[in-house]
Amino acid sequence: MFLMSKGVSLTLVFSTLLGLTHLLTDIPSWAAADLLLLPNVFFLYVFAWTPIPVYVAGRLWSASLPQSVKLPMVGVLYLSSLTYLVVGIAQLIRFFVLPFGILTITMSVLFFRQARKIEYECKAEAGRFSILQKTASVVILVLCSTILDQPSGLVFNRHVEGANFVNADLSDLFLARRTFERVDFSGANFAGTELSGSEFTLANLSKSIFYNTKLSGVKISKSNLSDVTISNSYLYQSSIADSNLIDALINASYIGRVDLTDSKLCGAKFLALPYPRGIYNWNGSIYNGVTVLPPGVQPENEQMVYADLRCRVRDSGS
Repeated sequence: MFLMSKGVSLTLVFSTLLGLTHLLTDIPSWAAADLLLLPNVFFLYVFAWTPIPVYVAGRLWSASLPQSVKLPMVGVLYLSSLTYLVVGIAQLIRFFVLPFGILTITMSVLFFRQARKIEYECKAEAGRFSILQKTASVVILVLCSTILDQPSGLVFNRHVEGANFVNADLSDLFLARRTFERVDFSGANFAGTELSGSEFTLANLSKSIFYNTKLSGVKISKSNLSDVTISNSYLYQSSIADSNLIDALINASYIGRVDLTDSKLCGAKFLALPYPRGIYNWNGSIYNGVTVLPPGVQPENEQMVYADLRCRVRDSGS
């Protein structure tokens, strides 16, 4: 019976494809988390996986379950149906992830039908009022937990300006495609955080830690990254221009097509990079005798500027 049910079979297919996204690409998951403004990966898993066992349980055992169990199931399935529908449409139109978009919308329809079926079994009042009544508690719970989990000012804000997050624990959050202007992140911990596509302007990131952080497409300008640690992270098509990277440590990170134009690199160390030539633009960046550059990088060929141990550039006319 389990394998013969088309709905159950589709949930298995969806679960398999969802697992493959972590092996093949982050785009479907990234699209969902970005659209729903989820704070971290945990909430993405909750939204993605919770309705699946609920749906399977409803398909197989709803007739024998008490009403006290069925009513919460109806609320979860209605909320999941709406969430999957919105995410599926976004995957189709906004992110062009066609197979996952079609499958997500299909699952939305299945969740809705199963919710209606269980609702009729409970002899509950059908219609909009019933849907809102059963879904409201779930929505409020999710929103409250989201707000509590996120640091103040980062929940629903795409643009953050002038905030203070000194020594804040910002690990394992989803902060992609945000803009941060004149924000103090000094000493902050960004371990495991998704920051792809975000922009930092006039930000203080000194002594902050980026471990296993996704920084693809990040643009940092006129910011302070002195003593920053970037380790086991991912930087692709990123820009750190006209910024202070004095005594920074970039270690064992996957770097590709990174722009360091006009940045101060005195005392900076680029160690154990899998792709030593991943930084394609060093033009105007300042280094000194204690800067450790990736193997094969010749400062004179990259139009870099030499400075003394205090990172002062000698006047060419003197």
